[in-house]
Amino acid sequence: METRCISGGQGLSGNPFSARGWAPFACGVILLYWFGAVLPFYGLFGAAVALLCGIYLIRHRATLSLLVFLAWLLAGLGWASWSAEERLADRLPRQVGGQSLEGVPLTVTGYLCDIPATGSFGSVRFPLCVDGWPEFAAEEAAQLPTRLRLAWYGSEATRDLPHRVRATVVLKRPHGSVNPAGFRYETWLYRQGFGATGTVRDIEAVTGGSCSLACHYHQARGRLAARLRALLGEARHFPLIASLAMGDRGAMTPAHWEVLKATGTIHLVAISGLHLGLVAIGVGLILRQLLTRMPLPARTGMRWLTPGWSRAVTFCLVVAASLVYALVAGFTVPTRRALLMVAIAGWLILRGQQGRSWQGWGLALAVVLVIDPAAPLDQGFWLSFGAVAVLLLTFARRIAGSGWLAGLLLAQFAVFAGLWPILAVLGQDQTLMGFPANLLAIPLVSVLVMPAVLAGVCLVLVFPATVVWVAPVLDAVVELLWRLLEWLAAVPVQQPLVPLPVVVAFAVLVLILLAVPSTGARRAALVVIGCWAAGSVVWRAAPVNSAGPEYPELRVWDVGQGLSVLIRHRDRVILYDSGPESPAGYSAVASVLLPGLRAQGIRRIDTLIVSHGDRDHAGGLPLLLGSLQVDRIITGEPARLRELLGDGEGIPEVEPCRSGAAVPGLGLDVRLWHFSAAAGVAAARLSGNDRSCALLMRANGTEVVIPGDLSVVAEPALIDFIGEVPAPRRRLVIAGHHGSKTSSSVAWVAALTANVVVYSAGYRHRYGHPYGEVVRRYREAGAESFNTAYSGALRFLLTPQGIVSGQERDGAPFWIRPPEAHWQGR
Repeated sequence: METRCISGGQGLSGNPFSARGWAPFACGVILLYWFGAVLPFYGLFGAAVALLCGIYLIRHRATLSLLVFLAWLLAGLGWASWSAEERLADRLPRQVGGQSLEGVPLTVTGYLCDIPATGSFGSVRFPLCVDGWPEFAAEEAAQLPTRLRLAWYGSEATRDLPHRVRATVVLKRPHGSVNPAGFRYETWLYRQGFGATGTVRDIEAVTGGSCSLACHYHQARGRLAARLRALLGEARHFPLIASLAMGDRGAMTPAHWEVLKATGTIHLVAISGLHLGLVAIGVGLILRQLLTRMPLPARTGMRWLTPGWSRAVTFCLVVAASLVYALVAGFTVPTRRALLMVAIAGWLILRGQQGRSWQGWGLALAVVLVIDPAAPLDQGFWLSFGAVAVLLLTFARRIAGSGWLAGLLLAQFAVFAGLWPILAVLGQDQTLMGFPANLLAIPLVSVLVMPAVLAGVCLVLVFPATVVWVAPVLDAVVELLWRLLEWLAAVPVQQPLVPLPVVVAFAVLVLILLAVPSTGARRAALVVIGCWAAGSVVWRAAPVNSAGPEYPELRVWDVGQGLSVLIRHRDRVILYDSGPESPAGYSAVASVLLPGLRAQGIRRIDTLIVSHGDRDHAGGLPLLLGSLQVDRIITGEPARLRELLGDGEGIPEVEPCRSGAAVPGLGLDVRLWHFSAAAGVAAARLSGNDRSCALLMRANGTEVVIPGDLSVVAEPALIDFIGEVPAPRRRLVIAGHHGSKTSSSVAWVAALTANVVVYSAGYRHRYGHPYGEVVRRYREAGAESFNTAYSGALRFLLTPQGIVSGQERDGAPFWIRPPEAHWQGR
């Protein structure tokens, strides 16, 4: 085949600014967030420009192509690095002008840049776009963040906030739990552009002053949300109606999220491609019907209304309608991304270039990364572009020949299989009920729910009197969808835990079969999916842990204000406590433990030890027991734990903690201790903390002591028990009660002479753990101190040579704060 350079900029080498250059640009942006390191953007931009200039001096086609590729790659890296530097510079600094900023009241003025939402413990949460810091000079205010995430607690907290406010706030730098896998709040804060988080001490309305275009937009959307809440707020399914109509999820409850997560349908209430696509298709069909029924141009004198002009008018109006809906929905990252894809798809249709769908997909990808370089941190970015890519691959050769039912089935098969590897890499589960739920819910939402909600909401906003009959109709329509999802969520199906290589092989095989335009291939794909479903059930029925490290391993998860410790030796596992949970739905089990355990190939827990029944130690237990096989449960408060767990199927018997009892099966010396035996009293007469089940483990000359929440009252008796055996060469201690002043007495610290002490505590938590005096005691005793709030999750390997430690914040990407060694207790 002859190779030639096309003049006029048609080829890659002929025009470095052709569409093909955007692919390496997108790769450059993605690479920055893949490797997690900010690069000097001036040097990157300079190198990119030099390479682009150099192409005019070179005539060799292959060399030209390479130079153009490298130039655009460096440009992408430079663009992402510059954007990252700007975001990092907008974070709350430690201090300004010698004044510490964390934990002290500050005055700020600004406007609400989203609709307030209900949060945990009766709070109201909202983002604040800052327009002033009255207490600081202009030079100092320029160093402070422009976007805050605030929580307002107390009986006065309400979602009906004034738009422009003056508030007294107590701020913290962006911070969240950092573990090997699972949700990272700190990443989410960076992704959303928040420079600090905090709580509101006092808030009041601000009148007068200037309001920018963005301020006016958010004010108008807030008024629209308030009006909709006033009209339809009494409807049973108002949270879902508001979510679908304008992206207001502030009234959604944990029960809503549980059902949506169990059925893999969270995307239904997140305004994105599905919703904007439905608006675009609906508006397009209406316009098509109107334009085709208009009189012929020759009869009316409207000779400009040719078929080409009709398509152009339709395109413009469809994009305009989609833009209006995106603005009503908050113009969030997913809506902007979906709007862009709708516009590009419409442009290709307008130009009659439907066959260039892949070029449109690539252009949308590049433009999204130009507008929003931090998009690779968003799971929705990968899922949305992944879903479109899977659908293009599946339907590229069969759009015209597929009926609607066959097309729907093929689409669901393709998306289910194609997105599974992406979900696995992102640390998410592929929900077994997701396929039937989406197969039924998407048509229902498309044909009935969305049209009814949008039409009904528009009707009541324009004619408020119609709410008396519109509200019941909307409730009935949404009830149909919700009953279906609740029924599917209640089906007792366990999640598959399949290794990533098997997931990738399954997805590739199914996509290849679905892409082949033949009935036999489709049937083969169905057989593969059926075999996978059966195999996943079998896989779950016989859980086997992957082999662990050669030496005993101790992991202290970063669960905030709580405790959870993993002890692993080869393929045997002990889990001590499950961390905290909150009434608002947060659970360390869901956010930290399950993703972390699965990432390590742990599918079975030999012994679960729950120190006592407090929420920060026993949170999320039902979810844990429903997700992994647990052979044995031991606790210091058996009656309280039985009440928490109930009599569900598959729950092992809850055993009481007995002093001196060994924990077999790990191949290590593991013993338990309970204060009731030493005190000579019934456990019921002890305080809740002093009912904690303590754990002692010895391996390779190191003793691990985990006292739970035992107080100074119980510590002397535990010291006596520890002293019954010869002292070890080294000792690692998990500080009692998170380093509280009610634990870790002078006698305790002196008797243990710990080499390493670990505090599992929340960052700048209101309880103030660990207590400053306790921290000083251990440090003066020579212990190396770690605090999960500043180090992230901790890993200790107990080798014959000593304790090898690792901090999860070491080597973390640039948007995660590094570990801090010089922290102090309060």
